[in-house]
Amino acid sequence: MDISRLRQKVYYLSQQRKKLQDFLLRPQEMVYGSFYEFYRRCGNPTCHCKKGKKHLAKCLSTNEGGKTKLIYVRNKDALWVRKQADNYRRHQKTMAGVRKINNDIFETLKKIRASKLKKYR
Repeated sequence: MDISRLRQKVYYLSQQRKKLQDFLLRPQEMVYGSFYEFYRRCGNPTCHCKKGKKHLAKCLSTNEGGKTKLIYVRNKDALWVRKQADNYRRHQKTMAGVRKINNDIFETLKKIRASKLKKYR
C-alpha cells in the first residue's frame, strides 16, 4: 500500500473517531448494568403462580467485586432503568469503537514509519 493511501486511511479513521468522541463527550444519564425481564414463582403457597402462571420480574444485573448481583426493579421504575441501562450499553460500545479505531490508526502509522525507515551502514 502506498504512503498516500495510508495517510488517507489515517485521516478517514480520525474523522470516524471524532464522531464517536463527540458522542462520548456528551454522555446521557446511565446506570451500570443490564436490564432483564423473566418469569418466576413468588414462593407464596396460595398464589396463582404455584399452579402455572408465573410473575414477571424485572431486574438490573450488575457486577460488584467480581460477583454478579441482581437488583429487582419496581414496575414504576422499569422504563427508566431500561433506558438508562441501554444508554450505558451504547456508551460502552462507543468506547470500544474508539479503542478499535485507535489501534487501527496506530498500526497504520507504524506502516507509514516502516515505509520511510532506512538502515544506516
